Amino acid sequence: MTEVLENIDSETRRKIFAEFGKTDEDVAKDREIVSEWLKTQAHLPETPARNMIDLFLIFNKFSVEITKQKLDMYYTVRSVFPDFFDNIHPNSAVMRNNYNSSNIIVLPKLTEDFSRCFVYTFEDVPTDEHFVEALVGKTLNVQEVRIHEDLSAHQYVIIDFKNLKLENALKFTPSNVKITTTLLEKVYSNRLKQIHFLNFHPAVNILMKLAKLFMKPKLIDRIKIHESPDTLKNYIPSRILPSDFGGEEKSISELNDMWREKLEEYQSRFDLLAKMRVNENKRPVPLESLDEVDRLGMQGTFKKLDID
Repeated sequence: MTEVLENIDSETRRKIFAEFGKTDEDVAKDREIVSEWLKTQAHLPETPARNMIDLFLIFNKFSVEITKQKLDMYYTVRSVFPDFFDNIHPNSAVMRNNYNSSNIIVLPKLTEDFSRCFVYTFEDVPTDEHFVEALVGKTLNVQEVRIHEDLSAHQYVIIDFKNLKLENALKFTPSNVKITTTLLEKVYSNRLKQIHFLNFHPAVNILMKLAKLFMKPKLIDRIKIHESPDTLKNYIPSRILPSDFGGEEKSISELNDMWREKLEEYQSRFDLLAKMRVNENKRPVPLESLDEVDRLGMQGTFKKLDID
C-alpha cells in the first residue's frame, strides 16, 4: 500500500481528541451512539467504518446529532446526483481527460495543531468543459482516502494559481461554485482553519468574487495572500511544506504521483461508490419531496447548474 499520510498513532489520536476536550473513552461512547443509530437506518447502503465515524465526529466538533445528519448526507447525495458522482470516478472520461490539469494532494505530516494541509496547483495543459467538475471530483476522491486512513483536527488549504489560465477561471460559475461550497459544507463541514493563496493574478479575481457570494465571512477572513512562498513558513513549518515552496517534504510532482497510486489502490472502493445508493423506501423518516436535500441549494445535476 502506498503511504501518502503519516501514520496516526494512539498518542496522536489522544491529542487530536483533546483538541475538542475529548478523551478516548468519550469518543468511544460517541462512536457507539452513532453506530447504534446507523443500525436503525435501513435505507443506508453500508455501515461506515470506525475511522469514518471518528473523522465525521471531528468534522462536526463531536456533535452526535450533526454527525448523524452528515453521515446520512454522505450517502444521500449520491442518489440525488448520480450523474455527478458517476463522472468523478477516477476512471471516468471526465476525470481522465482533465486529470493532468491540476495537482491535488494532502501533505503527509500533521501540523503542530494536528491539521492536514491540502495543496492545489494547476498545470498549463488543455482542458474541456468538465474542468471544474474534475477539480471537485479529485478533491472528493482524495477526501475519500482521508475518510478511511486519516485523522486530523483541522484543515489548511494552499492554492498556487500560477498556471491557472483565464479560460479555466471562466469555467467557474455562480452555479458550480455554489454546488461545490455547499457540498463540502453539508457533507464534510469545511473544517478550514487557514486558506493560503500563492501567485494571485487578475484571473483569480473572478474566483474571489464568486467565492464571496457563497463562502461564510469567517472563511473569507481566513484567506491569506502571499507574494512569495517564503511567507508560508510563517504559518506552516518547513518540515511539512513541499520542496516547491521551500520546504523539506517531497516535491508536489512526487506527492501527486503517490496520490495517483493511492487512488488506483482504492479502485474497488470507487467501484462500490459508483453503485451505492440509498433506498428511500426504507428510510425511517421519509424525506418530504427531498426537501431536506433541496435545502442544500443543489437541485439539478452539476452539468445543468453549470449552464443555468
